[in-house]
Amino acid sequence: MKTKKIAICFFGQIRQGSVGACENILRYLGDLRNECDIFVHTWDVESRGNGVAYLSQEGPPVNDQHWYKHTKGSQESIQYFYSQFKPRCMEVEEYNLQDTLPLWGGRRFDPVLNKWSVAMWKSIQECNRMKIRYAEKNNLKYTYTLQIRTDLVFSSEKSLAEDISQIPNENTLLFGDLMNVFPSQGQQRLEDVMWLAHTSVIDKVASYSNYYSSTVSNINDPNDPGYKDWQLYCAEWITKTLGLSFRPLLNSRMRLYSYIDIEKGIDPMNPGFGNPPGRFGCVR
Repeated sequence: MKTKKIAICFFGQIRQGSVGACENILRYLGDLRNECDIFVHTWDVESRGNGVAYLSQEGPPVNDQHWYKHTKGSQESIQYFYSQFKPRCMEVEEYNLQDTLPLWGGRRFDPVLNKWSVAMWKSIQECNRMKIRYAEKNNLKYTYTLQIRTDLVFSSEKSLAEDISQIPNENTLLFGDLMNVFPSQGQQRLEDVMWLAHTSVIDKVASYSNYYSSTVSNINDPNDPGYKDWQLYCAEWITKTLGLSFRPLLNSRMRLYSYIDIEKGIDPMNPGFGNPPGRFGCVR
């Protein structure tokens, strides 16, 4: 079996900010780029929730706490993202996202399971499956796997090589704690924009989407009975069911690059970071 060191799995939407983030992510990969095989799972819809929308010029409708909308994604953005990373495999799915009700983005209907799922978590799982199939067909083994959003940008001193050096063993998941959730939530919450670990760990954790959808009766509204916070629930599943551990990277100076940054003319190579670093539209 041939050994390839690293698999990079991009998941979720290719948003406006994803185009600007490409150069920054390539800088983060650095000299390891040639050791990476890249996989991308995305869809042809771009959605905006109520979170960062309040900081944009258009903003959500007045008095609408559940603001959410989606439009057809930009084919030009998808093509540009492909040209920059030249992935081994890339899948752009055509499907609708459930809108208006969720506070946290879209839900995807799975016609096979006959269930709604959180689109982002499903994308993590499907991108990882893409990697597994490619490795099997080509007799490859990836030592490490990085799961990452397409619109994440890093501080200039960060590198993938340094982050890999922090992996302590084959039983631990590292994550980018850009919003400082780990200490503030009693070390029981897992941020979901970037995961890095030995491939055996990622292959287990990436299946969370099926577990969440099949064991939680309400995946839509945190104010209704039966809802489980997906980050807390995932953290509990990783430790208690999978028997793995997780912890944040020592350096989590990263954040999402969004259409707000585009409106403000923020340079994605030097975007500025707040405190915690995950704040949007923050100039140093």
